[in-house]
Amino acid sequence: MNFILNLGKILFLFLPLLAKQRWFYIVLTLGFTSQIVHAQIVDNVEIIPTSQGYEIEIHFTSPLRYQNYAPIVASKTLDIFLKTDTRTSQVGYEGLNERVDLSWDISIPTALVELTYDGELVDNPRITARFKRALRSNVRASADFRSIIIAVIDPQVANQQATEQKQDTGTSIDLLIATLKDKSVVLAKILSDANQSMLDKDYSKAVRLLSKVRDESDGEVQQRAQELIGVSRELNEQLAQAKAEYTRYLEDYPSSEGAPRVKQRLDAMLTAAQAPKQRLRAAKPSKITNDNEWQSQFYGSFAQTYYRDETSQQDQPSQLLRSNLNNDLDFVAKVSKGDIELGSQFVGSYRKDFMDQAKGNEFIPSILYFDGKLKEQGLYARVGRQSFNSAGILGRFDGARLAYDINDHYRINAVMGYPINYSDKSTINSDVSFQGFSVDIQSIWTGWDFNTFYISQQNYQVKDREAIGGEIRYRDEDKSLFTLIDYDILFNDLNIFLFIGNWSLNENNNINLVVDYRNSPILTTNNAIQGQGVSSLDQLLERYTEDELQQLARDRTAKTQSVSTSLTHEFNQAWQIVGELTYSKYGETLASEGIEAYPASDNEFMYSLQLVGNKVAFDTDTMIVSWRYSDLTRSTTQSLNSNWRFNINSEFRVNPRLRIDYRKSKLNDDERWMYRPYMRLDYRYEKWLKFEFDFGYEWLDETFSGLSRKTTGYFINVGYRAQF
Repeated sequence: MNFILNLGKILFLFLPLLAKQRWFYIVLTLGFTSQIVHAQIVDNVEIIPTSQGYEIEIHFTSPLRYQNYAPIVASKTLDIFLKTDTRTSQVGYEGLNERVDLSWDISIPTALVELTYDGELVDNPRITARFKRALRSNVRASADFRSIIIAVIDPQVANQQATEQKQDTGTSIDLLIATLKDKSVVLAKILSDANQSMLDKDYSKAVRLLSKVRDESDGEVQQRAQELIGVSRELNEQLAQAKAEYTRYLEDYPSSEGAPRVKQRLDAMLTAAQAPKQRLRAAKPSKITNDNEWQSQFYGSFAQTYYRDETSQQDQPSQLLRSNLNNDLDFVAKVSKGDIELGSQFVGSYRKDFMDQAKGNEFIPSILYFDGKLKEQGLYARVGRQSFNSAGILGRFDGARLAYDINDHYRINAVMGYPINYSDKSTINSDVSFQGFSVDIQSIWTGWDFNTFYISQQNYQVKDREAIGGEIRYRDEDKSLFTLIDYDILFNDLNIFLFIGNWSLNENNNINLVVDYRNSPILTTNNAIQGQGVSSLDQLLERYTEDELQQLARDRTAKTQSVSTSLTHEFNQAWQIVGELTYSKYGETLASEGIEAYPASDNEFMYSLQLVGNKVAFDTDTMIVSWRYSDLTRSTTQSLNSNWRFNINSEFRVNPRLRIDYRKSKLNDDERWMYRPYMRLDYRYEKWLKFEFDFGYEWLDETFSGLSRKTTGYFINVGYRAQF
């Protein structure tokens, strides 16, 4: 009952606050319009201050596997190379092959100027970060492989943060952590987590961790932990508890170096409590006064881009394929007070199609949700259109997620909603619904995290999917492991087994291994509609029983398996190479109800090499050259890509690219050559405003059944992006 009452409190507090904001009405208006244009692959970006600078956390709406980054030395530009997997390709993210400028909270001090997702090579997307000064960074994947973290070493920002923190908490906590490591690595880790919790303003968690450090340590560490407990209580507006902690400190350590500082804090709190009812003159608000008020964040970006594609075949007039103007808006809004946090995110596009006026006005959000958190009670709720790729959920949905932290190690989650119908994204797919719950288990053993789930999905009157499963995650300084199992108890069939491993062999070599076995598509009763000339499962209910529909679904579903391994080697600080080998096999589908069987593929192999160089011709340039050879059942394909990026000055960047593909059929003499030169120009007029221009040309020389065909085409993209 307390859980329900607290959840109601979140929503009750949330709506009146939103109602005071103009953007709330705008979002509500936008939420009920027509059709979606695209879905961004990146969910959001968070900036988290650290003792050495800050971390940039990039969260994906669909899983992307981290591979490597370059350069390893201090630089103004950082490239992070990713890999897609079969999960990503099956959830229908159109945004995979797009280029998207990402937004973050620019009010947080960083040297970050630009953050871009580039999916030109769909199976090898890249994220690029640009800084206003040369900085050294380190990149790692999250424990669940659903986000990447860029740890930026920025002494300028770190010194500013250290000065501010020292004024509040005295001597550097980093020094205490280093001292504590000689006695207890576990307590040092807890103190480090407590420090990060204070930076994250999660003061309730900081109190829990600092209390453990105080109770299990002695000397200066115990003394400082006691002081920081009082500081955390004060910042969390628990003033009575803060006074008690400060009083305890002064009783236990009356002659310590920190006693005057703690006494000053205690006196300030007592004076504030006894302040006269009428002030003689206005005073500058104190930090405590500000924490008693609602704090707000609002950031995002707006972009307009014109796209034009035109093609022509030999001896035929040209054909206009695309002419449209895209208007893209994304923003994040947050308000907080004490342990209450409320927020909303919106991502959407409005497309004006100049070729088809009937389709011209298309607009709906890809993401539109509201969420709330009560940190002290460990409660969280999110409602709206969102994306989630855990606990048996397979992509975006309209619905709600609820979570409750039992303690620091255990969290229970509940989810309910309607999966997005990718053939009709204009409405909520209320004919298909799901419910599920899961349990997260964290840090009961060093480096290990676990998740277990149950999910059930209904499609009209028919059970569509019922699955159990979980995740096992492990991380230490040298390696990370991730295992996912999804077993369908309705069909008694293993839907997914996935293992991802990453090992740092030494400073110069890193190896990745992926083992993936799954149904394709994921086995649901809805698979029965394939080839039946219907668009929904209810249209088959009069012709087949539920058991017959399940058998049809099995017949339409194939087993796929793949194993991929890659090795990254750093020759020196400027050059690195990545080699990858992938084996895959696509299973057969069975003939039934007039649908022919689809034969299994042969054993298929893909080989690739990628060479990355920095400061090749200029101090500011980066060159990426990649080659890939695919040996498939019906054809072989070779692809060569080059990408060279250099700066004319701090505002103007040039990026020429070239792609050459050659495909040869194994069944006959058919072949195809494709050449695609491409030029991108970026000009940053101000930190918040950037102009972009893309121009590319394409030649296709194809032979089909002895006939030759030549096709040429061009594309132009021009636009701007404003960040706020």
